[in-house]
Amino acid sequence: MTALKSFLRTSLLIALACVAFICLASLDEGKLDTLIIAAAVAAVDILCLCRLYSRWRRIDPWIAKYHRWSLKGMQ
Repeated sequence: MTALKSFLRTSLLIALACVAFICLASLDEGKLDTLIIAAAVAAVDILCLCRLYSRWRRIDPWIAKYHRWSLKGMQ
């Protein structure tokens, strides 16, 4: 069950990152209302991504392992 939860959490974080990237990539359209909506969706998405990642990196073994791996690679 832990592996399934870790897989679903990791998949959700990847999906949130993809949605944020797509919203930010579509910001060059001409209409102002589309620009505002895409920017708002991207901002909320990035906020959720950051909050979930900071919470889950402490309790989820897969995300914690990725976090340690990325910190080790930055040194």
